[in-house]
Amino acid sequence: MSTTTEHKLNVFISYSRADLDFADQLDAALDLTGFESTMDRQGISGGEEWQSRLGHLIRDADTVVFVVSPDSASSKVCAWEVEEAARQSKRIIPVCCRPLGGESAPPQLAQLNYIFFYAEPKAPGSGFGSGLAKLVDALSVDREWIREHTRLLQRAGEWVDGGKPANRLLSGADIVAGKSWAARRPKNAPELTPLHLDFLRASEDEEVARSNIERKKLE
Repeated sequence: MSTTTEHKLNVFISYSRADLDFADQLDAALDLTGFESTMDRQGISGGEEWQSRLGHLIRDADTVVFVVSPDSASSKVCAWEVEEAARQSKRIIPVCCRPLGGESAPPQLAQLNYIFFYAEPKAPGSGFGSGLAKLVDALSVDREWIREHTRLLQRAGEWVDGGKPANRLLSGADIVAGKSWAARRPKNAPELTPLHLDFLRASEDEEVARSNIERKKLE
């Protein structure tokens, strides 16, 4: 496939360690269908800043695919990943690798459509192949808008992490493009985060201040 890594949609796969075999298969399938997928394979160690590490992986992803199973439904780490994805206003797509067996998935998934990767009696024709086709279709919706959501969130995060310096803000045509992007948000696309809005507002304020200084110099 001719799509370069730079232009691929980045997918973060959230899963329980008990579902690693399925997650590996999904990772390989997404790669073959033109997506760049990310999985946390490091595990969680006692003294590690795991929340910071996972938070950055989620921030840098265009979409979070949550692997639903009895184990992920009862996992505190998986629950945190869903909460973090929702906090960062990420698109979340739940995919079921096996029946829940009485467990309840995270409440943030309640209103979302599940994609079944196994033969679910209530979903005729379900299975890995049909599930993958539905997932690819879902990931392709509003693709470019979603990628810009991620790019600007990354820029905004770097601006905050660097102490909010003026030289990391948008300027000129990039501000116009950013405001235009925000205004044409698709109906079912993720909301802009407060960080998006702060970044765009600070960029515009800095541009006005810079213009005023230049005008005074000319006067």
